[in-house]
Amino acid sequence: MLVKLLLKLRNSLYNSPADTLFIGSSIIYLPECHSTNTAALHLLENESLPEGAVLITDKQTAGRGQRGNNWEASPGQNLTFSVVLRPRFLPIRDQFLLTISISLAIYDLLTDLQVPALSIKWPNDLYCGTKKIGGILIESSLKTHKWSGVL
Repeated sequence: MLVKLLLKLRNSLYNSPADTLFIGSSIIYLPECHSTNTAALHLLENESLPEGAVLITDKQTAGRGQRGNNWEASPGQNLTFSVVLRPRFLPIRDQFLLTISISLAIYDLLTDLQVPALSIKWPNDLYCGTKKIGGILIESSLKTHKWSGVL
């Protein structure tokens, strides 16, 4: 059931124009990349990405997690994407609040989709029972002590 729900969400991200005023108003599709965060950070350094831009890929070959963990995401089996945010309202020292807020937002979404036995391993991992179903990695790009982007 969970896999079907996630694949339905994945397919809607790929196949439907975003009906949004903010996140997803700009979607950049990469058939394959090392890491969507790495690609987004590169684009932030070399050109302007609008806030709310989403970079999404079918295949991620060098995804990153906490403490240097890496993994490869097989095509069609995962939601692999990065969202560009510029939380100017939030002091840089409070970046951890983004992780908590995003974890809770995803938890609420999956609860609405009736994902069973859902839990958060704080601060950034989502579980269905004993199986990890997602992780959140927030990275920042700073210029002159101001956010240029958060992924």
